[in-house]
Formats: sequence, C-alpha cells, structure tokens
Amino acid sequence: MLKAVAKRLIVKRIEEETQDKKLIITVNENKPFKAVVIAAGSEVDSQLHEQEIVILPAHTGTPIEQDGIKYLVIYEDQILAVVDG
Repeated sequence: MLKAVAKRLIVKRIEEETQDKKLIITVNENKPFKAVVIAAGSEVDSQLHEQEIVILPAHTGTPIEQDGIKYLVIYEDQILAVVDG
C-alpha cells in the first residue's frame, strides 16, 4: 500500500470512455486530465479526500508503479479543480 507524505497526493489517472470504446489518455496530450485521489499526505488541505476526482494539468506529477498499477505523485497545489458530485 502506498502512503503519501507531507503536501503530496497519490493519484491514478482515469480512463475516459467514449462510445463503446475506452480511450486511454496518453501522457503526450497537452490537455488537463482527471484522476482519482488514492492517498493524501498529512499536510494536505482537509478538503481533499481519498476517492475524490481531481483535474490536473498535462505533464504533471512523478510516475510510480506499485503491484503493476501506475500512479502519479503530485503536490497539492498542482490540482486545478475538484469534480463535484
């Protein structure tokens, strides 16, 4: 299990679905993307919780892999928005 530290978060990119097919957003695209928060460090704003959907700018974060699953480690201030709902 991964645990974020300080003001960092661990997020997992969300695959966007299109008509009958999944479109995996590649890192090479220059547009913001959605991710789900997996873990938040102890110094992260209390408004951010695990399982929240956030929007991040393209090319952000440090990629890591755990048990074959790809994640990104980001700083709290890299989040552009939280998806409400």
